[in-house]
Amino acid sequence: MSTHRSTLFSLACGAALTGVASSAAASPQDLFGYGARTEAMGLTGSSYAQGYEATYSNPAGLATVDENQFTVGFSFHDFHVYVDDVEQRLPNSRGLVFGIALPIPFGGKLEDVFAFGAGFFTPTNVVMQAEASYPERINWLVLSRSQVVALQLSLGVSLDRVVPGLRFGFGISGSANTVGKIEAGLNAAAQFVSRTETQLTSNFAPIIGVRYERDRFALGATFHAVVESRIDMSIVVSDLPVVLPTLTLNALAQYDPASLVVEGSYLPNEHLRLVAGLRYRRWSAYEGQRTKTSVGSNLPPDPDFRDTVSPRVGVEWTHPVDRTTLAVRGGYAFDPTPAPEASTRQVRTAFGFPVDGAFQDVRFVDGHRHILSSGFGASYRMEGEDAMHFDVDLAATLQVVQRREHEIPTEGGTDPMVSRGLIPGATVTLGVAW
Repeated sequence: MSTHRSTLFSLACGAALTGVASSAAASPQDLFGYGARTEAMGLTGSSYAQGYEATYSNPAGLATVDENQFTVGFSFHDFHVYVDDVEQRLPNSRGLVFGIALPIPFGGKLEDVFAFGAGFFTPTNVVMQAEASYPERINWLVLSRSQVVALQLSLGVSLDRVVPGLRFGFGISGSANTVGKIEAGLNAAAQFVSRTETQLTSNFAPIIGVRYERDRFALGATFHAVVESRIDMSIVVSDLPVVLPTLTLNALAQYDPASLVVEGSYLPNEHLRLVAGLRYRRWSAYEGQRTKTSVGSNLPPDPDFRDTVSPRVGVEWTHPVDRTTLAVRGGYAFDPTPAPEASTRQVRTAFGFPVDGAFQDVRFVDGHRHILSSGFGASYRMEGEDAMHFDVDLAATLQVVQRREHEIPTEGGTDPMVSRGLIPGATVTLGVAW
């Protein structure tokens, strides 16, 4: 009978782990930015982003929209990361970008006050993908979050009539949880059978932004609440002579910490824009991917993540040629890792207290990232005062994952690990406005 129990347990856990690998959410915009213009300018945007890009960078930027806009594009980013010079397998990011921005045509005192925007990122190879690995395995936790449908919906409000140059914006970022139940046991014919029931439930995290523009200066601030996707599966084994406890598979498959962006931009002349800002992320609130599988089971070691501050700068030069406006862009961002070096740490009890004499290896190997970006844009306006115009924007980025030495080796290894990586990527978008 112990063989039966072992087989049933393996089947149930296998089915549950399949759900972990394929049914979770993530946000590639946190890694790569959202929109070709802002991506090309060092992942900035809170002080200047307009149209659909503002749905993520700063919803207040939608308040400047005075025409209907529709944008479509494609984005890709490839992961080449190494541990001890052995390339690690991470899913590359491939996705379609869709964006709309619409002024809301109220009249009277509400004329030119409200605008709506929506932004979508849809992976081309999967609908949603994430992985919740055991902490002792090599884990690129910060980087492996880029395969999911991402959604932002926002509303911008112009407060020009109260304070000239002041705008406010509110939006939501969507994610999904996976909940369900796996029932396994023996039927009347003594055959192993199982039934799986899963559901996707929605999470919505707020995005709040404010912007003040005056003459050649602009200041922007954006707050992003925590975006997370959880997996909550219960495993029930019944119809056996021995009663087995209900097991739970709980995992935090994706986590984007709460963040605050403060940014300023300056126009020294009509052709040049300079941008600088900081992004604070509250990674210290991260509790780890895995939770206990039963009421009394131990917890893995505390991930001990630390808060980070990411400085970013961008530049844009524009030049009109007849009815076409050309733009050249560039930028740099430094994104420090929240993860401490891989090391051996103390296991925790079900209540979070250290377990004497119980230790476990934790191998989060993400490193600091240096993000280099550049881009090009062209906008062509047809003849006429209210004529339609077309936009094309291209961004190219290279993220260099800084070399990092760790305290412990790979599983079965003898020398301390060394991690590093490169992440090249590009985004191209086509837009029309009327």
